[in-house]
Amino acid sequence: MTTLSVFETMGEMLRLSAKHFRLLLVVGIVQAVPDIASSILSLLAVAWNMKYLPFWFVLPLLVITFILQAVCRAAVIGVLAEPAPELALTALRTAIRTRTWTLVRVSILLILIAIPVEIVFGMFATMFIGIKSPGVVAVFSIAFGVLFIIFLKYALADPLVVTRGIRARESLQISWRMTRGHFGYVLLCYLLLGGVLAVMGFASDKLSHAVTTPYLVSVVASLINTLLATTWIVLAWVMYTRIMEAEAQLPKGQPTSY
Repeated sequence: MTTLSVFETMGEMLRLSAKHFRLLLVVGIVQAVPDIASSILSLLAVAWNMKYLPFWFVLPLLVITFILQAVCRAAVIGVLAEPAPELALTALRTAIRTRTWTLVRVSILLILIAIPVEIVFGMFATMFIGIKSPGVVAVFSIAFGVLFIIFLKYALADPLVVTRGIRARESLQISWRMTRGHFGYVLLCYLLLGGVLAVMGFASDKLSHAVTTPYLVSVVASLINTLLATTWIVLAWVMYTRIMEAEAQLPKGQPTSY
């Protein structure tokens, strides 16, 4: 299997992010809207002497967030997949119109896959409660590791949905097969980008606690973090194209992983 360079992937991701900065900025703002709305509603809840926001406030925000994330993923990948700049806007609209609900279904399937894992490890965790807390930590650490591996295997599902026009379940199956032999590459890409974003998120959190207007800073930090999070979409696209190129270079007659 062809060895793929993590640093070349990161370089390509940065290049595409800079090239499509305005698009990513808009996507970041759109994705931040529910978070900003939630922050405002939380402030209102405090003013109204409420401990928690009512469920009928929270549920619509969750649904809107879910749909907006799918719209943004479709938009970014639609533009990245279109080589002709003059057709980028058309590609964006087409991707949003035709692939958004499939991407929503991809997210739903991932949640359904994660729930049994969480339930099983949650049951084990409750067995350790009252015995010793390190056991609970270990159980949840294993659960997080299992979920992390599962989501790494499905990292290419979004580009597959947008570029091939396939169904949600099929995109997950093909992503699982395509990452076979390239798992270390995908893992290192996620760890490197995740590490950078974690440091930046930690810095913005510290800043929000250091100033006299933490609520305003928290809204700005939420916007910045959401903008940075759009780089995950670009990373998924670059990994997809790199793995496709690697598969295309296989010796003639050797079967591809997908």
